[in-house]
Amino acid sequence: MQYVKDFIYMIKYIFQLKPSILVIYPIKIIINSVKPVIILIFPKLILDEIAGGGNFQRIVFLAVMMVIVTFIMNCMYSILQNIWSHNYNILSALIGYEHLNSNLNCKFRYIEDSEYLNLQQRVRDNIMPTDYLYFISSIIENFIQIITYSYIIFIFDYKLFIGIVVYSAVCYIIGKKINSEEYKFSQTLSPISRVINYFYSLAVNPSYGKDVRINGLSHLIQGRMEQVADQKIKISMAFNKKMFYLNMLLLGCSFIWEGCLYYVVVMSAITGDITIGSFSLYLGVLSNFVGQVSSLLREFDRFGYWSKLIESLHQYKSISQGKDNGTLTVSGLKEIDIEFRDVWFKYPNGKDYILKGINIKIKSGEKLAIVGMNGAGKSTFIKLICRLYEPTKGEILINGENIGSYDYAEYSNLLTVVLQDYKLLAFSVSENIVMQKEYEADRLKSALEEANIDDKIYKLKSRENTYISKEFDDDGVEFSGGERQKIAIARAIYRNSKIFILDEPNSAMDPISESRFYENFRNITEKKTTVYISHRLASARFCDNIAVFNDGKITEYGSHEDLVKHKGLYSDLFNKQASGYVYGVD
Repeated sequence: MQYVKDFIYMIKYIFQLKPSILVIYPIKIIINSVKPVIILIFPKLILDEIAGGGNFQRIVFLAVMMVIVTFIMNCMYSILQNIWSHNYNILSALIGYEHLNSNLNCKFRYIEDSEYLNLQQRVRDNIMPTDYLYFISSIIENFIQIITYSYIIFIFDYKLFIGIVVYSAVCYIIGKKINSEEYKFSQTLSPISRVINYFYSLAVNPSYGKDVRINGLSHLIQGRMEQVADQKIKISMAFNKKMFYLNMLLLGCSFIWEGCLYYVVVMSAITGDITIGSFSLYLGVLSNFVGQVSSLLREFDRFGYWSKLIESLHQYKSISQGKDNGTLTVSGLKEIDIEFRDVWFKYPNGKDYILKGINIKIKSGEKLAIVGMNGAGKSTFIKLICRLYEPTKGEILINGENIGSYDYAEYSNLLTVVLQDYKLLAFSVSENIVMQKEYEADRLKSALEEANIDDKIYKLKSRENTYISKEFDDDGVEFSGGERQKIAIARAIYRNSKIFILDEPNSAMDPISESRFYENFRNITEKKTTVYISHRLASARFCDNIAVFNDGKITEYGSHEDLVKHKGLYSDLFNKQASGYVYGVD
């Protein structure tokens, strides 16, 4: 049964995160199941004792026992609540940490997939394992109490069960509708919540802060936020309206049913069929029974609601924990040849191919420049080498082996990458370069020197321990675009892998820094297989070969001199750019 599988899955999930929280719920179930019955039985015994002219000491004893038992159970419940709150906070933190890890470890293609992002938001907004445990414990508590109350009612008047069946059926139908509407509401709200979170990030993220303020984007963002907020309000109002009518219908049914039950009990007391104590007991039992049946049937139908949410959680975890099947090791590879064989690629859910039949071989130690117009497929070419995406058709080979055959972590160690849209973290300079706390000081210093950023760093008060931005440290430094780019290049130099991939690594540098970068380029990439993307075609002259991308295809290939003589797209672009420099225009 699916609900049993869901239960086992969630219990395992919680046990992996915080096993101790599972101990609390059985105790909670026992207390919550027994307490209402005890509260009803003691008054019956006391009232019957009073009505029958019983012993005063026995009446006092029963009253004291009721107070003591109730007090003990309340104390136990209060202690459990404190323990539960503590464990809940820990579990919440662990789940947040797990979500962070899941998003960091999932394949890159999902980060750009709106369906995955909506799934992620739905899981974050709606699934808390403790809520599921509370749901299960409520089901069990209701079930135990209903069995107890049913036994008492059966003794009183078995004919009442006909009404119980009718009332239960009505409650189930209404509850099923309520749960269906709640699930649809959560599904509709997830993408809207994700958009709202994006607008909040625009307001607080320093990366966008300058553009927002300088270009007066506040009104645009506020306008878009108002549109989304209005959409959320309309959806919420429509949902709340439906919930109001359904809950009023449920209350109406409860009112009619309780009225019938009270009539039967009162008439039985008037005719003398039951004692005063029994009157009190049956009145409490029937009142509680109505609430428990209504609650159980509604909660029982929520199994379907939770089943859909757990399916979302399972799907989310399957995606985020998906691993590559590569097993080959890269250790011992001294030479690295990269080959694209008839590679075609289009993005997930995309209609058009971005790369079309790419065939190229990059020999070990070769320096290949990739040039072409914007949107020609250059950056996508890099993403495929980095295994951020897999080819739609064709294959990419390293030394004759499909790159998917290599262990992903080991394969990543082959790559040193400086992407066009690189990011520096709000950590220290050294952590941004080394990507860990410990580092080799001489090696770091050498990387800073080769990237031409050492003078800037070593003049700072905290030197390489200076934080980038003020996110975590008030003494953090806001580096310029060119300086940030040099730090990113220093990261690549420190990493010192066998394959260098540079995507516009000097776009934000001043002319002097750019010139020094070109001078060091050969030394930085010596004996390394290098792929270099640049719109400044003069830099392509430092490479052994040049591949010209146009409309997703390689339309020209060869050395700088050969392509200039060819009089094709490369020659045309190079001459136009060169004339721009002559006349003082870049």
